[in-house]
Amino acid sequence: MSLQRLLGSVGPAVLSGVCAPRGTAVPVGDVVIAEPDGGFDLRPGDLVLGVNLTDRAQALRLLSACAERSAGALLLKAPAAVDESVVTAASAAGLPLVQVEQQAGWAQVVSLLRAVLDSESHADSGTRAVGAEAGDLFGLADAIAAVIDAPVTIEDRSSRVLAYSARQERGDEARVATIMGRHVPDDVNAHFRRHGVFHRIAQDTGPIYVPAVVEGTKPRLVMPVHAGGDVLGSIWAIVPGPVAAERAAAFADIPFDTGAPKGRGKGKVAVTVDPATTGTNALNALVRTPDGGVAVVPELKVTLTLPGKGLGPLPVKMKKIGGYWAAEDFEIPFPGKWKVTVTVRTSDTEQDTETAPLEIG
Repeated sequence: MSLQRLLGSVGPAVLSGVCAPRGTAVPVGDVVIAEPDGGFDLRPGDLVLGVNLTDRAQALRLLSACAERSAGALLLKAPAAVDESVVTAASAAGLPLVQVEQQAGWAQVVSLLRAVLDSESHADSGTRAVGAEAGDLFGLADAIAAVIDAPVTIEDRSSRVLAYSARQERGDEARVATIMGRHVPDDVNAHFRRHGVFHRIAQDTGPIYVPAVVEGTKPRLVMPVHAGGDVLGSIWAIVPGPVAAERAAAFADIPFDTGAPKGRGKGKVAVTVDPATTGTNALNALVRTPDGGVAVVPELKVTLTLPGKGLGPLPVKMKKIGGYWAAEDFEIPFPGKWKVTVTVRTSDTEQDTETAPLEIG
């Protein structure tokens, strides 16, 4: 994983500034903790955390050691992170210097960094193919965030954060506290509970719009995750206001079953068209396993039909991008009640075709 990708995944709520004289496209390795005047093992590319280090002289000694041993980056809090002497030394040594936000606990920072690095290793090893492992969930969060253009968290039934997407700079104070503590704050949860949000998560299967119920928070779009009648958790996206049906459809599942043995051909596809008007549009499709993970399928075909005008099916050329499929810059000629047809192939001989309505304004 590159430092650039790591910074984007963790977000500016935790890592707020960077001095990178040679850019951020450098590979990074493990997380290493270096306390004041303490020894530490370091391999080239490792991320070094200057825990509880505020003294300029200590920061300069640590920076020198990191540069000599080809560390990937040095992470410090203010005042050391913004000290002019430290910044100048980092620039001269060619060592990326990253500022950690003051309110972020070091234990939480370590946990977040390792979770992001672990998610990348899961993706590299191919474990996204089945199930909802850690790498699956981070990939799913990023895919949903890309589809609906909003920061996302995936939470279990106890409101613990299992994964989160990039784009968290668009969030609010409650989201920052949620990611830092890996749990939704009690006061925010209490407001959600009083407004019946958790009752709706238990009862509903479609997307739920939640207004800003706490001062300083933004509205949410919530998708319950159910399996076998049980609530496994929920997916939360921060949105600027009420969500159009077309954008909420990014959470609306189209179930499929290709007939593969032991349920391996079952899943759901979420499709959204943006801006869902005549003219140039972008279409995104996210394939999920029944337990909420990202489903890797060899082929996904999408067509659009407008029955009222006898138009279609119009093929949409889909391209696989990370954990989802996308098509950009395709034209929709007329408004009306369209149908989107999705064909999912899970093997050489097993596929299923399903159709759902799509309103184009």
